[in-house]
Amino acid sequence: MNRRVNLFSIKPFVVNESLTTISFTIASLLAVAAISFDGFWHVEIGRESIFIPPHLILYSSLVSLLVLLYSTKSSIPKSTWFFIAAIIISGPADEWWHNKFGQEQITDILIVWSPPHLFAELSIIGLLGIVFRRFVMRNTKLSLMLQWAAISSIVLFILIPFDLLSPYHILGDYGGVINIFALGILVYFYLHLQKGISLWPLTATMFILSMPLYLQEGPITSFQNFHQHLPLTILAFVYVVPAVIADFIGYKKSNVFKTTLFLLAYVGIYLGGHVFLIEGYRQFWYVLPIYGIFAYPFALLSYKILNRINPNAKNLTL
Repeated sequence: MNRRVNLFSIKPFVVNESLTTISFTIASLLAVAAISFDGFWHVEIGRESIFIPPHLILYSSLVSLLVLLYSTKSSIPKSTWFFIAAIIISGPADEWWHNKFGQEQITDILIVWSPPHLFAELSIIGLLGIVFRRFVMRNTKLSLMLQWAAISSIVLFILIPFDLLSPYHILGDYGGVINIFALGILVYFYLHLQKGISLWPLTATMFILSMPLYLQEGPITSFQNFHQHLPLTILAFVYVVPAVIADFIGYKKSNVFKTTLFLLAYVGIYLGGHVFLIEGYRQFWYVLPIYGIFAYPFALLSYKILNRINPNAKNLTL
């Protein structure tokens, strides 16, 4: 007599915990790097099929995460299956979308927010969130940093249409305030989780994960070019230096102070570097002081949000 197998009740096998932590981290980083690689592939080569290398890397990393979840001592949440299924389904759905509506141009907002893309991106965040909450938070500072860099990178990727430096500007020049707010929350939560550890390794990892998006060099004076950016060496400098400044000046200061300092440096150095060094962006100089005004309120709001959603964080101080 055949017995029905309930996948949700399968007992996990157990492997070495340190090895599992490392494997979780690598698989998560590969999943996020595949998204950036996919953006580069679409621009440079096109989209021949659902089996292009970025998609294969993504699917392989998802299979690895699923297997690794079984290796932990706790059962797999049912929501994991939803996120896995959603990501897998998004591949054929994306194929149908392109056949029906054509391939998006790099300056088309649908390249980030088409239903199949957005469905996959949000599902990856959900899956990485499960991994982060159930496993990585209990392990080393290095694995936590790398996991948080992966989550932060894909969150900011989804918010690209609001970014001042993108060609979309769906809420005008001030839409970038949303990106600043999201960045403030991500940085503040990270500082709380890591108990004030240095920020620069986080931003350096985030830059590496997003670097495939910048591998196609475009004319930096053409604002219509999505890849309008500083040379990679200068871009890496302005991306990481705000965190270095926050680490140095904000040493032993509160997380609110350090987050505020980071956001101010990000606006002044990263956004300011693009605005003043690239001709096409100079028209946006007037929004930088406005963005800067929100640095402290957003850092303080991040503190209040964390206190609200985490009852165990009542001992937080400003």
